[in-house]
Amino acid sequence: MKVFYLFIFISIGFSITTQNIYDNSWALIIGIDKYESVRKLNYAVKDAESMQEILLKTFEFPFENVTLLTNEQTKYSQIIFRYN
Repeated sequence: MKVFYLFIFISIGFSITTQNIYDNSWALIIGIDKYESVRKLNYAVKDAESMQEILLKTFEFPFENVTLLTNEQTKYSQIIFRYN
């Protein structure tokens, strides 16, 4: 009987795809290279763009469920204007 349960458990595990897991997932990705009071960073925006690509291509997030905000787009006034 234990072997039967193990077989069922393994079968279910292999039948779940990334589509089943991530079809209703959302992501807000923020990358800021340009700050007003500290020195400029070099890779935050590139890292955020890479993360967006990974979520879309590898994990098959729906495109409309992934939002990428960088630099000036991350200001409070821009976010409120965009999503209000």
